[in-house]
Amino acid sequence: MARFEQPKTDSRQKKAIQREAQRQIEKEQAERIVNMPEIAKATKSQTSNDPEGFCDSDSPVSVSGVFFTCALSTERVTKSQLDEHIRECILMHLAVDPIKASAFMVKTINKDKEKVQVCVNTIEKYINNVCAHPNEEKYSKIRLGNKAFQERVGSIEGAEEFLQAIGFERSLIKQDEQEEYYLVLNEDKKQHRDQLKAYFDVLANTQPLKPTLDRDIKVFHPNNSVLRFNLPSDFYNVTSQEVEREQQLRAEEVEMNSMLRTKAMREADLKKQLRRYRYVLIRIRFPDGIILQGTFYARDKLSSLTEFVRECLVNDWQPFYLVTQTRQKLTEETSMLAELQLAPAAMLHFQWDESIARDIASAQTQETTILKSCILKLMKPL
Repeated sequence: MARFEQPKTDSRQKKAIQREAQRQIEKEQAERIVNMPEIAKATKSQTSNDPEGFCDSDSPVSVSGVFFTCALSTERVTKSQLDEHIRECILMHLAVDPIKASAFMVKTINKDKEKVQVCVNTIEKYINNVCAHPNEEKYSKIRLGNKAFQERVGSIEGAEEFLQAIGFERSLIKQDEQEEYYLVLNEDKKQHRDQLKAYFDVLANTQPLKPTLDRDIKVFHPNNSVLRFNLPSDFYNVTSQEVEREQQLRAEEVEMNSMLRTKAMREADLKKQLRRYRYVLIRIRFPDGIILQGTFYARDKLSSLTEFVRECLVNDWQPFYLVTQTRQKLTEETSMLAELQLAPAAMLHFQWDESIARDIASAQTQETTILKSCILKLMKPL
């Protein structure tokens, strides 16, 4: 039947590869423009290659945008590019591991979780029927024109790719003087029932590919302008005017926080903070004046920030504190960054645990360099 054409997986993979090649070309062109200030200035008004949310002003932005990565690629992309990027990564991964990639397609690209679960359950039934009746032909083929198949499986992107990956092959079969496409299980696969069940376990246990917020690590030389933040709009759920108003209210909030307040009042304030801000830009000043910068979710816990700093230290075993501008030690590891009043941006100070630091100093074994060499290589002027 005309509507059941050969699968378009190969063509989609080719298109994904072509788009990836085009993106790399554009990236190289952009890098050449950055290295040619005159050309960059002349072409700036004609291009739209700046990261989403870039705020142009007389002073440079503290961070050029908010970026994400996925488990199948190291490339950083903006939020607006994320869905298409993940889709292309999965399509390209089909050539490497078709079973896992198609499972990712089913679980990630399709947003209706209930329909996805119906699809998974139906595929499980197909496999169980084959395993229970390996010699009965009717259980080893699936008519693509079947209404139930179309509703439960065919409508889910990646489901047919998964069935093909585990051994089903498209075949045009003539039946009752009419030709129709079927998915027919390879004869050899019928005899490996444990393997078929293992393949299904991959589908059942695969979790959706979730993007990872890129920390966008930056390291700066000591600088007195470290408290100046110029953030792109990605960081806010509010307008710039509302942000200015928020800054004016900071003094009132400090006074309010010093008052005795109920748990309900604190929770209401937290919800208000989370509605305002999506992300948090954190700078940490070390005793030698070097500044470490990273991007976090406003909902991230303090423990995430602490772990980020620890991974950058030479002595990552040594206890330390992060201290606010008002000399308050941050110790509530389970508190959200927004809850700690660190959104949308904050400057913190790094401080070794005094008692341990004294013992190490007396033993003359303390490292003079705090940050790892691989982190220091990222250093540049602010």
